[in-house]
Amino acid sequence: MIESQHDWLYYSEGITPTIGAFAEDIDQERVALGKSFGFDLPSVRELYRLIYGVQGESLSEICRKNPAYEKIRGQKDLRTRYILEDIPFGLVPMIELGRMQGLSMSRMKLIAELAQYLLKDNSFLSNGRTLANLGIGNMTSEEFAMFVQTGERPAPTRPL
Repeated sequence: MIESQHDWLYYSEGITPTIGAFAEDIDQERVALGKSFGFDLPSVRELYRLIYGVQGESLSEICRKNPAYEKIRGQKDLRTRYILEDIPFGLVPMIELGRMQGLSMSRMKLIAELAQYLLKDNSFLSNGRTLANLGIGNMTSEEFAMFVQTGERPAPTRPL
């Protein structure tokens, strides 16, 4: 629908039952990543309940019921912040942290790879917020967790 010429509503028409279910699967990867670092993160459905006071049987239903989303129009071009920002600066760091923790992050990686192919741009996974680009690529999982808690970088034990 993004490249269609008609106006459409991003959340009520774009977050179809299948897309909503897939987004919830991606959210399970995010929650599992948090758990791997010892954090009990709320699910996306719980976040909608807490932030917007909206509940439902599915993410698709929740998006349709959310009054804050009623009038948000869909894009007309794939080059939108939902791809150009959310993937390299949101999904890529989670994919990288998942790799650090031995998690597959397969759905997140699939979306990043698909976006690269659709936009004919092979840079999201290499030029996004990778651990190397953030200067923490040489940390172990334990060192990273300590860094997050204290803000102090561990003394280098391996060559950069």
